[in-house]
Amino acid sequence: MRWKIQIEGDKKYLDDLSNIFRALNFDPKIYKDGEDYYLEGSIFESSGDAKEISEITETILTLMFHLPHFKTERRAELPRTKNIIETVVVEEGVRIRTYDPEVEGYSEKLITKDGKEHCTLKINNMTHQTSVQSPNLYTSEDLTDFAKFTTLEKLNWLIENNKDNKELLEDLSKYLTSYLENLLKFSTSSNQPEIEKSKGEIVSFLSDLELLNTETNIETLKWVVLYKIYESIWKGLDDKEVRPKQWVGEDKIKWLKCTANLHRHAEFENCKDLISSLGEMPLSEAEELISTLLSKYIEEKVKGGAI
Repeated sequence: MRWKIQIEGDKKYLDDLSNIFRALNFDPKIYKDGEDYYLEGSIFESSGDAKEISEITETILTLMFHLPHFKTERRAELPRTKNIIETVVVEEGVRIRTYDPEVEGYSEKLITKDGKEHCTLKINNMTHQTSVQSPNLYTSEDLTDFAKFTTLEKLNWLIENNKDNKELLEDLSKYLTSYLENLLKFSTSSNQPEIEKSKGEIVSFLSDLELLNTETNIETLKWVVLYKIYESIWKGLDDKEVRPKQWVGEDKIKWLKCTANLHRHAEFENCKDLISSLGEMPLSEAEELISTLLSKYIEEKVKGGAI
C-alpha cells in the first residue's frame, strides 16, 4: 500500500517547507509535482483508514505551521489536506483511490496490466478499511545555535548560504530531525485520553486562530483563542504549576495571563500594578510565547512516555 497526501495552501510557504525537507532528507517528505504539493512518508504506512490519515495530516500541518523552526515570518494560509491518494497493487493491476476529506467520499479507478483504465466509482465512505495493507545577519558563532533559526525563512537562509558546509548541514538535519520526530509522534498517537483531548483542543484552537488572523482584526477574539490554547497545554501537564514557568519564566506567564484576562473579562484589579508597569503584552509576543510553550509541551509528552 502507498499513501500520498495532496496538500494546498500558501505556495511560498509550501515551497520553503519542501526545500527544507528535501535539503535535509526528512521522512516524511513534502514535495512539488507540477503545480501540486504532496506529503508522503513511512509514518502513514501502517494506516488502512483514509479518515485517520486525514486527521493525522491536519494535526501535523497545523502544529508545524505554528511551531518554531517551521513557522513563517509572513502572513500565510494554513496548509490543508486536499486529497488522499491510495495506490494498491492488486491481481488485475493497480487500483488508485482518491479520497476527498471535505465531502467524505472517494473516486476509484483500476489500471489493468495492459495499461487500460477502467470505470471510476464514487462512494461516500471515508472510513473504508482497505483490504490490502530572509533573516537578520548572523555571526559564525550564531550558525551553530540552531535554536535561533525559528522560521522557515531563517532556515532557508542558513541552508542556501552553507550549501558546501556538509558538517553544518548534517548537524542541522540531526537537530531538526529530533524536533520533527517529537512532532510526528505527538501527532499520531496517544495512550492517555486526557492528552488526546488536549491535543485535539490545541489543534482546533490553532485553526481558529489562523482563521482570525486571515479574516479579521478582532484582537479580543485572538486573545481568547490564545488563552484557550494556554489552558489546554496547562490541563495536559502533570506538573501544571511548575513546568510552564520553567519553560518561559513565571513573569512571562503572569504577564500573558493578565493581558489575556484584561481582554477576556476586563479583569484588571489583580494585575493593576503589572499592567501599569509593563503595559499590555503585545499580541505578537503572546503568539511567540504560546508557540514556545506548545513546542515544550510536545517535547515533554513525547519524552515523558505519555504518548
